[in-house]
Amino acid sequence: MEKYVYGVDIGGTNIKYGLFSLPKMELIQKYENSTPVSNHETSIFMLVVDTINSMNKKNNIDISQIEGVGIAVPCPVKNGYVEKCPNLKWEKLDIYSSMNKYLPSKIKIAVSNDANIAAYGENQILDIPHKNAIFYTLGTGVGGGIIIDGEILEGRTGAGGEIGHMHVFEGTEPCSCGLSGCLEQVCGTAAILKQSRDLSLKYPTQLNLEKLTVKDVF
Repeated sequence: MEKYVYGVDIGGTNIKYGLFSLPKMELIQKYENSTPVSNHETSIFMLVVDTINSMNKKNNIDISQIEGVGIAVPCPVKNGYVEKCPNLKWEKLDIYSSMNKYLPSKIKIAVSNDANIAAYGENQILDIPHKNAIFYTLGTGVGGGIIIDGEILEGRTGAGGEIGHMHVFEGTEPCSCGLSGCLEQVCGTAAILKQSRDLSLKYPTQLNLEKLTVKDVF
């Protein structure tokens, strides 16, 4: 019986899925849906499992054939535990327990920061992976992954690569992390949309401000 795993990237705007066959990790299907806007501590995990079940059905896969689910999250995480997630309404959340409520216990759950996973994955597919590298991710927020001597630098609390919250300007408006002057406040999706709307008050624009997206701005 063939075995499979899922990769799930949970973002503040969208959730992306990849279904892979084992052992060669061949991509079977990709899928994407919108992140729920409320009740994040339950709604996100229910949606993820519902989507996995739907993808299984489409590909004639039984849940018993799923070996594991790897989850990337947009915040510091250590041993599956999230203290606070600025771009999702998560506080003091155990992701392992949250997922195990909806999936059979035999399915292995792996969780890490999205930018750390992106950094590690992109580096590993190179013919010669770098021993030391820094990786930026640009989305709802700004993330980063730091590789030192071939290993992800997580830090004691999982926040070692949070380069989106470096102090880069003198500001008074608080960032979602509670600080101010963060890189994310000028480069993240929310920041770009806010700047666009602010500029539209001073200058004429052809943009539809009621349904504005970052793609429209670019």
